[in-house]
Amino acid sequence: MTETVDTLTDPKAEKEISPTEEEHRAVTKFSQAKSKRFESTTILREELSDKVYIFNIWWSISVFTILLLSGFDFVPFQLSDKVLISIIGTALVNVIGLIAIILKGLFNS
Repeated sequence: MTETVDTLTDPKAEKEISPTEEEHRAVTKFSQAKSKRFESTTILREELSDKVYIFNIWWSISVFTILLLSGFDFVPFQLSDKVLISIIGTALVNVIGLIAIILKGLFNS
């Protein structure tokens, strides 16, 4: 661009554009791009938070099923107490941690 800001012309109107008009157009274009990016980011965050929520539900159901199967004697499925404590602990950390990460990402606090 060898033209200066003072001599920029609008090809459609063939009139000179003042620097303030050009700045206004640039700011408007930037604001529109920023708004579009914010909207797409919000949609992505909502989709990912829904997926994490569903994952947490299935993980919790799986842990509960393992605990039930381990607790009944008529099912040949036995786990030691240390393994059960580990499974419960990881489920708890998973639920609390992922929800905390999502909330922090959604509300930027």
